[in-house]
Amino acid sequence: MSTIKYQKIDPNNSNDPIDKKLYKYLINDFRKGYIEVTDKKYVFTQYYTEFIEKIENFEVYDTDIFVMSHPKTGTTWTQEMVWCIGNNLDVSDEYLYLRFPWLEGTTQFDLRDASNALPSFFYNEFFTNSLEYVRKKPHPRFIKTQLPWDLLPRQIRTGERKPKIIYVYRNPKDTCVSFYHHYVNIKSFGGDFNDFVELFLNGRYSFGPYPAQILSVFQEKHRNNVLILKYEEMKRDLNAVIQEVCKFLNKNYSEADLVKLQKHLSFEAMKTNKAVNFDLLFGEGKFMRAGIVAKKHDN
Repeated sequence: MSTIKYQKIDPNNSNDPIDKKLYKYLINDFRKGYIEVTDKKYVFTQYYTEFIEKIENFEVYDTDIFVMSHPKTGTTWTQEMVWCIGNNLDVSDEYLYLRFPWLEGTTQFDLRDASNALPSFFYNEFFTNSLEYVRKKPHPRFIKTQLPWDLLPRQIRTGERKPKIIYVYRNPKDTCVSFYHHYVNIKSFGGDFNDFVELFLNGRYSFGPYPAQILSVFQEKHRNNVLILKYEEMKRDLNAVIQEVCKFLNKNYSEADLVKLQKHLSFEAMKTNKAVNFDLLFGEGKFMRAGIVAKKHDN
């Protein structure tokens, strides 16, 4: 039995105005309540409780490659880079969420009583039973996760298995703005930007608080199977980051090939690539909005 502790967030009991905003603005047909997990008070949907044991005991292999992140910190960009480098620079037209699935994706979307809450492509195994979908993927498996280190499968935390883990993080201001627009685009937030900023700063949203997640990974940076990337460095010198990832994954490519990869990973190319720009869900041009660093934010 898992030793991971959690408790329900109940604004009626806590009488906390932030918790009341959480339940006012972030409750919908597929997210019916929230919990806080461990003494770091990571916030997840209450549906996550049904998967804690399964994630804790999920079998991991040394050949697995994880991209780990907080939402809206360059996850998709990093996934596509890692996929290409790990697959002999194969530029695949298969949807990224199929070839690089989200381990705990199901925990975020309780669709059992919400048959029309989201676009139809959500109602497939990669979302409705993501753990099983990941389990059956051919090896080496490429896996996305947005869990903090403390909640990764036990075999990773103990070092029993040593998959490659590439963590990407981003300036919290840009993360907050991008996350707000993400919620608005999927019609999952009922407040305004100021309301969202308040929730973000207090860590009261799914996968929050952001600082706790970052620290959970940085405390493990001494492990030789962990590589930490910064979104701003990817924007500043993508070629250097590509070479760093190649070295981490023990891959060697010609300079000409790396130039082609860099072009493929440019924001302009990513935005028009239907395999990674999820316009099925967000509408044309909405999933990848700006892709810039430290932009002036309008509220």
